Amino acid sequence: MIKFAEITVVLLDGSILAFKNETITNVAKQCLRHPLANKNPLLLKVGEEYKLYFNTSVFVSWIEQEIDLEELLAHVKVDNLVRNTEAIFFKDCEVEENSLWLQRNSVCILVDSDSFVSVILDDRFKSIN
Repeated sequence: MIKFAEITVVLLDGSILAFKNETITNVAKQCLRHPLANKNPLLLKVGEEYKLYFNTSVFVSWIEQEIDLEELLAHVKVDNLVRNTEAIFFKDCEVEENSLWLQRNSVCILVDSDSFVSVILDDRFKSIN
């Protein structure tokens, strides 16, 4: 496994933890353990190369070797994590202010939704990282 000079973890409360000279696998395993798991890791920043949304089930599948690195990146690689600054209406759905979205290119995809909602990135969104 490749060790990276720095991997940072962005937590739900906005705080950031830095891991030096570690592998993505080791950092992911630490994010899945107590007490770090209780702090809700949202994003792994791997140097300047990757921003990975910390989807617990996808990372568990990767650690258990059910999926490979290419599949992991396809599921969790993002340009940014953002929150909407106002309610967003999409078809029959209202998304409350401050909801979490994955930004991929100019598209924002709602996280943890019963319905698939995606909208074009605009000034209603702010980056959390």
